[in-house]
Amino acid sequence: MLRRPLAFAALCAMACHPGTGARADSTNMEPMTTDSGGTIDSVYRFLSNPSVPGDSVTAVRSRLPYDSISLRREPCFGTCPIYEATLYRDGRARYVGTRFVERVGTWRGEVSVQDYARLAYLLDKLGFMALPDSFAATYTDQPGATLTAHRSPGGTKSVSDYGYVGPVELWALREIFDGILARVAWEKTNSE
Repeated sequence: MLRRPLAFAALCAMACHPGTGARADSTNMEPMTTDSGGTIDSVYRFLSNPSVPGDSVTAVRSRLPYDSISLRREPCFGTCPIYEATLYRDGRARYVGTRFVERVGTWRGEVSVQDYARLAYLLDKLGFMALPDSFAATYTDQPGATLTAHRSPGGTKSVSDYGYVGPVELWALREIFDGILARVAWEKTNSE
């Protein structure tokens, strides 16, 4: 169980201190050089600052390139967690737990602008939009997950990973997503 916090910490550090790597093309993002010699799009530069002034949060959120990011964990032959969660650029978070999870039913919460921006940055940095649409193990009864991102511009991209045989970048994005979900203060809703 130590794996998730360590992976989350390592990748969050990458978000704040990027090196070189793949960048998504966008006309509204100007790259800037960091102290470590890498580049970071200007839309993400606030990540190196520990806080965003309250009056700037809405403006910062509006510049982020992803409208929403979702993760769906799918069933296996066993007790694999089954849920779907969506994080939205405006800060909303929605979670629907089905089986083998702490929260069953529909829940809502709020994701911080820093967490959402770090996840968006990593989607770009790790080349999510260029990944193949699916990865699949050749054996059966395995867990699966689908990560979906709605990017403006860029459209919608979903990558499914049956048996968790996809690249380490996809694993890292799922781990980060789950780490963010663990920090959301969830409130049960009446809608199912």
